Amino acid sequence: NHVVLQALADATQQPVERSGHREATAIGAGFLAGIAAGTWSDLAAAAETRAPADLIEPDGELDRERFADACRRGAGWIPELTSLEL
Repeated sequence: NHVVLQALADATQQPVERSGHREATAIGAGFLAGIAAGTWSDLAAAAETRAPADLIEPDGELDRERFADACRRGAGWIPELTSLEL
């Protein structure tokens, strides 16, 4: 979902790569199996065999005060999370 990936990019202020494959977990498992079998030396080498379908860049600066305000307004909505420090 592009909205979720954009939110992740904005929250982390890092670009997010979107895979063109629907079964990304299977590809990850295949990469790990290939590393274990010696096909690739590490995850970076395995990842070089595929290109992202899209790169989602952060658009705008992270507004930490706005985020903190939203957390304060939402505090108490889920009792189990209320004691967590932000």
